[in-house]
Amino acid sequence: MVPCRTVPLDPGTGLLGNYYKLNTSFLTSLAPAAQLISTSGGPTATFTTTTVCFPNCNISTVSDATTSLAGLLNSNVTNLTYDAPIAQIPTTVDHSTMTITGYIAIAQAGTYNFNLASDDGSQLTIGNQVVVGGNTMHSFEIDSGSAVFAATGLYAIDIQYFENSGYTGFEFWASDSSGNCIIGRSANCTGTAGTDLLYSSPSASSVPEPSTMMLFSASIVALFRARIRRYRAI
Repeated sequence: MVPCRTVPLDPGTGLLGNYYKLNTSFLTSLAPAAQLISTSGGPTATFTTTTVCFPNCNISTVSDATTSLAGLLNSNVTNLTYDAPIAQIPTTVDHSTMTITGYIAIAQAGTYNFNLASDDGSQLTIGNQVVVGGNTMHSFEIDSGSAVFAATGLYAIDIQYFENSGYTGFEFWASDSSGNCIIGRSANCTGTAGTDLLYSSPSASSVPEPSTMMLFSASIVALFRARIRRYRAI
């Protein structure tokens, strides 16, 4: 995988979430959910999140699907906005899907471990690589995968989740090669991760690329030499 740019200097403000209440009575996997999204006319709601812990970070704790979207998200998001009048806001999360996208900052090259816990299915893609996939209908389970990052930088991330009916829950966490949490919180990680590694866009200020630094340094040297030549010519 190739980073889209270097690690930003500014801390991340979270990933962008799009929630879709789908016009169907049955979902078996993310594939039909994606097809329904393409004809939905837009998300039912949007939000920002630094911690994907719905309804919480206790793993194995799930909500009944008769709960509302706000109940499932459980104050773990900000800027929750519905693209519908109050009277049309769905009262349950049955037959719905969400996509959570943005970028993850990898500050040290190496192998990282990623986990999705969900009921029903979910999938994690980093760059163009599917890292974790448990994208069919199932009861609550934890799916894991790893990714090798040869270089530090900002990498595109895409998390997808769908709920058919019944109980529902969704959690995402990650750890570095030493087992230290970098995202989320879990018994499988050591310590509690920060929340500043996730970005909604790569527009935050970042460390200049090495090539940029070289060009900048070369320009300074050229300017300095030009001033010396000018001084001697006077």
